[in-house]
Amino acid sequence: MKYSVASIRYPSLVSSLEYISVDLFFYGCSRRCIGCHNPELWEFKNPNLSAEEIVEIVNLAERAKVVTLMGGEPLEQENLIYLLGKLRETGKMLSLCTGFKLNEIPREVLELLSFVKTGAYIDSDRTPFKSFLSSKNQIFYSKVNDNWEISWEYRKEGY
Repeated sequence: MKYSVASIRYPSLVSSLEYISVDLFFYGCSRRCIGCHNPELWEFKNPNLSAEEIVEIVNLAERAKVVTLMGGEPLEQENLIYLLGKLRETGKMLSLCTGFKLNEIPREVLELLSFVKTGAYIDSDRTPFKSFLSSKNQIFYSKVNDNWEISWEYRKEGY
């Protein structure tokens, strides 16, 4: 099984609240949010890396504690559950950045994750520069004792 990977970046200090991350960017997103910061990733491209090749690259990032899947839209990748299972074998926590809401993410995906950043980007609701969240509707969740808790959300009076 191969995946349409645009890039793998390491180290990343911007995709995780607490840890160094390996960021895995996918091609393909049908949402096409106005003002998107990654419009070059909208088009679906031919798969180019196998799950095993991705894991091999991720394993080189010894200091990373998290693998963050973003894009594009990771949930639009075929066979994502297989890739998440392989990535879990690395011992790193898994994080997903998605335009979907938490209740729209398949349960099988949520079971494999430690963190989720949810919500489509809304250009008219953009957060202040250098915010962890791009628009005010987005929420960052952490899994605590198998329950999803809000770790980061926008508040009018600050973060």
